[in-house]
Amino acid sequence: MEQLSLLDLMQATRGQLSAVSSFDQQIDHIGTDSRTLQPGTIFWALRGERHDGHDFLAQAAARGAALSVVDAAHAQAAVGPTLIVNDTGKALMDFAAWYRGTLDALVIGLTGSVGKTTTRDMIHVALASEFEGIRSRKNFNNTIGLPLSLLDADHRHEFIVLEMGAARIGDIAELAAVAAPEVGVITAIGPAHLQTFGSLDNIIQGKGELLESLPTSGFAVLPGDDMILRQMADRAPCPVIFVGEEDDNHLQATRVRASFEGLSFRVDGVDFSVPVCGRHHLTNALCAIAIAREIGVSLQSVAQGLERFEPIDGRSRLRTIGP
Repeated sequence: MEQLSLLDLMQATRGQLSAVSSFDQQIDHIGTDSRTLQPGTIFWALRGERHDGHDFLAQAAARGAALSVVDAAHAQAAVGPTLIVNDTGKALMDFAAWYRGTLDALVIGLTGSVGKTTTRDMIHVALASEFEGIRSRKNFNNTIGLPLSLLDADHRHEFIVLEMGAARIGDIAELAAVAAPEVGVITAIGPAHLQTFGSLDNIIQGKGELLESLPTSGFAVLPGDDMILRQMADRAPCPVIFVGEEDDNHLQATRVRASFEGLSFRVDGVDFSVPVCGRHHLTNALCAIAIAREIGVSLQSVAQGLERFEPIDGRSRLRTIGP
């Protein structure tokens, strides 16, 4: 995060500072876990399903927190310099949205029923061959994780890849309001989180909120061999790039081969080899290639980047059991 003043923080969250010696004091890091807090960090007390950060305000102060962000209902329990807000979760979203407005980086948002994390990492490695950028932390894709990932960016970064998760209609729209993505990717539509969404139609409606959030100056990337996603394209107010193996895609893969050793294919005369197990990863790779090509990265550079792709632990890796 870039260095900001406490005054910036207060104005962005519409909060009230207490026991602060100077509004000009600079901050550059936020933490939500009092156990790992470093001296000088802002401690953001968040309420979760199992824990409430307000229960650890004293511990955060003891570890050298420069300031604690607390709900108004817990203001009396605050120790030392404090920013009092109506709701710390909402304030984190507001602060991240404000911070997003200070960044020049290209923001890429992606969602889907499956393949989000792998596609996110492939986009990152494809663009990193020529640009400086970051991606969401781990699987940080909700109303806490996305803001924290966005706040990792600074002036050095030319792109940010943000994963967006959803369990019901409105979730993606809420995240997109913070991230303001200029590029959108939907990896696939399927019956994930069906219990909370209620129906496949609701999943389609919810995931499509990403397309609706894009500016006319942006673009979307969709798997063109999937008829459900093709039908969703009209919801984007910007150009849509279709990727896949069929002839009517804007970016087409040919000579596709999948084996235990990896995935290989050709795009526009350039050969690609990605060290992942499974043909289904073709869509993930094509989405990454489409974005890179659209912003001017050479396909040769993208091919070299994807060849170095390393799946995260527990995904896309072949394990041999037994002799």
